Amino acid sequence: LGLAVSLSVKDSVSNLAGGLTILGTKPFKVGDYVEIGETGGTVQEIGLVYTKLTTIDNRRILMPNSLVVDAQVTNYTTEPLRRVDLTVSASYDAPVEKVKQTIQGVLKDHDKILLDPPPFARLSGYGDSAMEYTIRVWCENGDYWTVYHDLLEEIKTAFDREHISIPYPHLEVKLHQS
Repeated sequence: LGLAVSLSVKDSVSNLAGGLTILGTKPFKVGDYVEIGETGGTVQEIGLVYTKLTTIDNRRILMPNSLVVDAQVTNYTTEPLRRVDLTVSASYDAPVEKVKQTIQGVLKDHDKILLDPPPFARLSGYGDSAMEYTIRVWCENGDYWTVYHDLLEEIKTAFDREHISIPYPHLEVKLHQS
């Protein structure tokens, strides 16, 4: 009986110790968007035993604090600035300078992109069917997703306007008759 009770209390004590650790170290606060292990959500409550998150698709998750303390925690809310990283592809036929200037034009015209540190757009790799360009820009934390999606749309529009194609893999199948 004593063994059964001690085993059942072990998890509760572990969660309580985890809760005290979270409250002491303050890796996040209520309202922060965090990723705890593989789970992401907005912190709704930090209790002594559980931390409550609400996911972006409005699911409520109760995470035992022992798991929270043992997991990698990424807090996306604490810093005022955030970097948007994108990779876009352009045809091998498109001149590198033209592609870079087109991307830089989009970056320069976006009012939510910060100019310090300066936006970055450079050739970063050679793929099977396209050259890859890395784009890095800084914005206010709250503007991250707006900038991310705006850039995807605006770069595609600018590439179309400048006749820069974005290739995709093709498969050619030849049938031989015997």
